[in-house]
Amino acid sequence: MKKLANTLTLFTIILLVVSMLVSCKKEQAAETPATPETLLKATTWIFDEITGYETGYPPEIIYKKGGANNQLDLSRAETKFLDNDVWQYIDPNGVNRTGSWKLVANNTKIEFRSPATNSPEIGDEFTVTSTAFSYKVVESNGYSIHKLIPKR
Repeated sequence: MKKLANTLTLFTIILLVVSMLVSCKKEQAAETPATPETLLKATTWIFDEITGYETGYPPEIIYKKGGANNQLDLSRAETKFLDNDVWQYIDPNGVNRTGSWKLVANNTKIEFRSPATNSPEIGDEFTVTSTAFSYKVVESNGYSIHKLIPKR
């Protein structure tokens, strides 16, 4: 009788372990990869660096987080992407602004619109991960690369 009880106990433990392993595998399989939209919405973003590339001139650092001689002080600026394509931005002076945003061209570009101008501002070569977000702004005499990181 004792042997039967031990066998039943062992069988129950094995059944529980197998059940747990199967349920863990199902949870892992159910996870979906993060989309660019979910990555953008997951955090508040701050500027890490902006580099300007003007035709005929060497690249120029316009802003570097923690830099001493920045041409533009973006240390107070931050960006948040919300549902319904709402974009919140705190400008370099600490003023709250809102607008809209969307990813275009198969998620290779990001488009911003502010209520003040309502004209699109396009960021080419858009990339985003959980730790970085960047885009390129083309201008008449060159372009600039904007790199952002999560606010900590």
